[in-house]
Amino acid sequence: MKGADLVYGLWLLGLLSAVAYVGSSPDASPAPAAASASPQSSPPPAAGPAPESVVDATGRAVPRRAYARIASASSYADELLFALCEPERIVALSHYGRSHRPDAYRYGARALVSSPSDLERLMTLSVDLLLVNHLGAQSELARVRGAGIEVFDLGEMRGLGSLETNLYALASLLGERARGERVWQRFSQQLHAVARDVEPSARKPALYLAIYAGKLYGGTRGTSYHDVLTAAGLVDVAAERYRDWPEYDPEDVLRLDPPLIVTDTGMGSQLCENAWLKALRACASPGREGIVELASNLMGDPGLGMLDAALELHDRVYRTAAR
Repeated sequence: MKGADLVYGLWLLGLLSAVAYVGSSPDASPAPAAASASPQSSPPPAAGPAPESVVDATGRAVPRRAYARIASASSYADELLFALCEPERIVALSHYGRSHRPDAYRYGARALVSSPSDLERLMTLSVDLLLVNHLGAQSELARVRGAGIEVFDLGEMRGLGSLETNLYALASLLGERARGERVWQRFSQQLHAVARDVEPSARKPALYLAIYAGKLYGGTRGTSYHDVLTAAGLVDVAAERYRDWPEYDPEDVLRLDPPLIVTDTGMGSQLCENAWLKALRACASPGREGIVELASNLMGDPGLGMLDAALELHDRVYRTAAR
């Protein structure tokens, strides 16, 4: 018995020494409980890769899955879903889009969502993915995620740059990357073809200008307004000096003084009846032909609707003048 005890003691001492060495090694990883002590045994299988995901505008990684019940709280996202997603996967669209989009008939009888705060409605519809362009508190989106609904934030809408990024990101999230590429290629080709009949030297200078509560606002480089003006064959006179959505003083507009002003429906008279702005060339033109008004839900669309806006603006400026 003593010999057996000695053998057992030596074996136990060797085992503890080996464990102590492995645990003290800086490169060692904890061995799984079921791993064999034999040095000839094969290593345990490595952990599988993390689920594939797509990063949204906030930097959050959202898992890529076969989402079957998708909702949108954004008119912009509505439009992308129509282009990328099978109709049966879309269970709810934005209330704003249904009320303001020119193609509202496409919404049919689908449920409507006003904002991410419509959590009870989202849960009743068993939504598994919510698309937003969220500018509010992240806590509101956290509540939606806490209810088991994935949220993908498309972020700020800045025209062509953000549209391309969002189109590819959403297509990838839905498992339809190739479809997103086709949609973007077709859209960009059509947009760049709108003004192909206008030589660069013949392109007319123009300015997007709107008036709200007596204040003057523009939309230029870095926004969809600039992209629409350019695609329609116009030269954005604000692009050299301004960017984004500037608030103008009347003196700023008078310095720019383009022959064409593009504005929203009904705003031409407000602009030209302003005591300062009535001296603008666009306002002084015969019949105010220098003022071009487009519906605000068309001119202000930062998504795929930019093509329709550019087509109408090009027609109003160049083809109407030729007739």
